[in-house]
Amino acid sequence: MIAVILIFVACLFVDFVQIHFNSDKTLLLVWGSVFLGVFLLLPHIDITLKNLNTVQKIWIIFQIYIILVTMFNAVINTSNAYGLIDLTIACMMTYIFPCFSCIQLAGQKQAVVWAKIYKYFVIFCALIGVFELLTKIQIYSGLISSELAVSNQQIYGTPDMPGYRLTLFFYHPIYFSMILALGIICCLYVPFRNKIVNYGVIALMAINIVFTKSRTGWIIVIIGAICYLYGKGEFNGKINSGRLLRLLGGIILLAVATVIIVYCIDSTLWERLSGIIMERVRELFSAQAYGARIANLGIIRDIMQGDEGYVLFFGGGEKYAITYLQTHTFIDSWSKAIDNQFVTILLNFGVVGLCMYIAMFIFSIKYYFRYRKNGTKALPFVLLIVIIIASFAFEPMGLNIMGALLNVIIALTITKSEEAYNEEKIINC
Repeated sequence: MIAVILIFVACLFVDFVQIHFNSDKTLLLVWGSVFLGVFLLLPHIDITLKNLNTVQKIWIIFQIYIILVTMFNAVINTSNAYGLIDLTIACMMTYIFPCFSCIQLAGQKQAVVWAKIYKYFVIFCALIGVFELLTKIQIYSGLISSELAVSNQQIYGTPDMPGYRLTLFFYHPIYFSMILALGIICCLYVPFRNKIVNYGVIALMAINIVFTKSRTGWIIVIIGAICYLYGKGEFNGKINSGRLLRLLGGIILLAVATVIIVYCIDSTLWERLSGIIMERVRELFSAQAYGARIANLGIIRDIMQGDEGYVLFFGGGEKYAITYLQTHTFIDSWSKAIDNQFVTILLNFGVVGLCMYIAMFIFSIKYYFRYRKNGTKALPFVLLIVIIIASFAFEPMGLNIMGALLNVIIALTITKSEEAYNEEKIINC
């Protein structure tokens, strides 16, 4: 359990560094220390390829491929704004150290422990979010000082501005929406013993996720809920009146809890809540909804027509995509991010890397169907599935809290040594 807490704290520290001072050397030192600490805390580590599942094997191979293709491109001088040393350090702190620090949790039967810790953390964040919505006071504002984080805060995090989106200290509202969405899914699979408390917690998180204004977070909550209900046998082709009543009762209870919480907190909050939902739904049918994500697909066409078309097979290495974007702007001078993990992988790590990423998704679905009736074993695969689906709209593979959580979730997926382990006896809080 101590190892899980250590890695969880490391994930939070990644977020702190991103919003506070953006120090590469600090993160490299942190992940190096975490790797050593977990190694010492878990003397019975079994991370041999024979024991790991297919998703974990692909992920490790992918991380090694990333640093090799990056170093190769740096040597042959593929277009990149960064040098060999900078790129090597970036790969070590973004991919190698986080991967091998977290993968040590594989086979340690810690999925439920992690889910419980994660739930309480998300509840804490959701309470801060509601406090901010009511008072417009940002008690965490002193933590935000890095240039990019301050810029994001001015764009999204100013309560009285038209573009305000609940962000807290997570650099960007989509990160917070993802963290909340994963928290809701954890509450479904590893619920509190008291159902009323569980529904109340989900309602609290749902209020926050609406105010992030991130449709991506909303969609993956729905996908996660469908996976949960399917695993429970709600969509087995037969109409079971008892199950149907329980399902409807749960939905009604959750809706009532949300309404009561919102009304008791602030009677005007409900109007704001419904207004945001309608606004974001309407935007789905406008070009504004897709913006840079669609326009940046033009990068692929341009590279194919240029002198470096070969990079689309093996990739141009870490940071190749962002370098190309900053020198070939495709929409309204947007040059901050590709905002599509699939496109970024294709440009940075080529068709080879993209095939590995898609293979992880396919095998995650396969494992989900295998373990769907065992909630605690299915949970990490469901979380991985929704993150990969959401990566059409942002980039979880990176030096951010979602990148760190992605490594943890992959490590917590069931290994061969855990096949016969019965975690259900400790599921209830």
